[in-house]
Amino acid sequence: MAGSPVKSSMGDFKLAIRRPLAALGTLVGLVAAGIIIPSSCEFTEAQSDRLHVALPLAGPLVFALVAGWFARALKPRVLEKRRRAVALAVLLVIASEALFNVVAGVVYNPAESPSSFAIAWMYFAPLHLALLPIMLWLVFAARAADRVRRGSLLYPVARRQVWLAVLAPIAAVETLVFALRDRAVSWIAYAAWLLAVAAPPLIAWLALLDHRAAKRFALATTNVTPRDPSAPLPTDGTLLDLGVGDEVHAPSADSAHPYRASSDAATVLGSLALTRRALARARVRNAICFAIAVAAAISTTYVLAHLPAPAGAEKPLDFAPLFHC
Repeated sequence: MAGSPVKSSMGDFKLAIRRPLAALGTLVGLVAAGIIIPSSCEFTEAQSDRLHVALPLAGPLVFALVAGWFARALKPRVLEKRRRAVALAVLLVIASEALFNVVAGVVYNPAESPSSFAIAWMYFAPLHLALLPIMLWLVFAARAADRVRRGSLLYPVARRQVWLAVLAPIAAVETLVFALRDRAVSWIAYAAWLLAVAAPPLIAWLALLDHRAAKRFALATTNVTPRDPSAPLPTDGTLLDLGVGDEVHAPSADSAHPYRASSDAATVLGSLALTRRALARARVRNAICFAIAVAAAISTTYVLAHLPAPAGAEKPLDFAPLFHC
């Protein structure tokens, strides 16, 4: 088709996962450091201080590094089959956590790094297990986003769906790890709690952006009729690419819709049905993820309220009065 956009390349897929994985690594680093406090049988004061600095820094760096490695090595055909996408998610988790635990082991006890590496794997096991479903969700969302043409109306919508895979489960991961530990946590755990509290407003903002995209789609497709897809597409800026499908629609000859007078997109490229379905699914996912994030944030606050304070110290934030405990 003359003038039709070219399908997005695997380079777009690389951009779709690197930043979300770095954000996920930030969560991992803060939660891991949050459950480390000085004790007679686990960590000395010096070890705790080193880990409190190293782990929050290592998390985003390691996850972004692994995402970059895989994105450069992947070919477009790798993700065509579902089982390959599942394998990619598993490999991302294993590689990211392996490097993260290497850093933790070296910082914990440089003289005994091999054994410290194994100890780190076991100590952070709940966190490792929680990452697998998140990584599966993230990879499949990025896989779906890679199928949308870059620069189209649906492309930013699809990219925001990738971020949902990181934002929605933040508080749920914290609740799981802190509840299973059921012991005092460090002040860094409360920094992780701030991420949990910030997730619902961020999801609401993403939902607002998706609503604007849906509104733009509704306005642009009012009183349009199909036209010959083999005809050249306009190149004067009056084209709205939906991102999926090769159908072409143009405003009907008798259309007097006021949007047409000032619209920058008179001709619509893409499937109206597929776009409408994608926007509806995004709307549902946004609502579900917002509800999950809010409920999990409350759960995380509840768990932190019931955990004891570190020996000889006070909690940075005391949520006990909120739950009458």
